Amino acid sequence: MLLLLIFVMNWLYSKRKSEPVQRSLFRFLFLGYLVFIIFTTIIMRSSSEEIRANWILFWSWYEVIFEQDRKVLEELLLNFLLFIPFGFFLNLWKRFSLKQSFIVGFIFSATIECIQLITCRGLFEWDDMLHNATGCILGWACAVLIKRQQEHLHQRSDEKRGI
Repeated sequence: MLLLLIFVMNWLYSKRKSEPVQRSLFRFLFLGYLVFIIFTTIIMRSSSEEIRANWILFWSWYEVIFEQDRKVLEELLLNFLLFIPFGFFLNLWKRFSLKQSFIVGFIFSATIECIQLITCRGLFEWDDMLHNATGCILGWACAVLIKRQQEHLHQRSDEKRGI
């Protein structure tokens, strides 16, 4: 219901600004994705009575490499995958540099982790922030590649038409 409301509001906003429907759809998808992230990382998690945090940097890599913990590896990979769309949408929304995309991904992830820490929902981890920001970079790179491919196709199309 919330996603439908967001889509309708975006569509009405795009009509006033004479913005293409494609841009409105993109904004809808990005907002829907952000709602999904907030629901899965904060709202849908049950609250515990104690603060849970792992303050050790790269603890998850230690567990994966030396303890060969497959569950930690799965969680690590899911953190990368979770933020690939964030980096992709971010690059389509505004042209960010690689460094800026990493910083924005890290800040968004840090915000989620801090909310998890304060509300006792989930485990606060520095590793999650780095993995999410790295996933953001992967999404950013995918968007860059797609944009370059589109530009290349437009150039070839223009050359064929003799422009």
